Amino acid sequence: MLKLYIADDSALLRDRLRTLIADLDFVELVGQAGDAQQAIKEIQKLEPDVLILDIRMPEGNGSLVLEALDRASDKPKPVVIVLTAYP
Repeated sequence: MLKLYIADDSALLRDRLRTLIADLDFVELVGQAGDAQQAIKEIQKLEPDVLILDIRMPEGNGSLVLEALDRASDKPKPVVIVLTAYP
């Protein structure tokens, strides 16, 4: 089973993704965050296989999250899917 984490400041988008993912038997939503700092802490703890990441979020941004994951060299790195409404 794939472990998925969603990091996006849009509660509407997180809700919609949760609804879509609920129909997938092979995906487990292990967590979600609305800001970069919460995402960093939880991703390092939960070690998801896949990360859906917004590039613009409060308390940092998606780039900050990616840098933090890169610095945690001893942790497995998730596959990252970047979504954004930023032009």
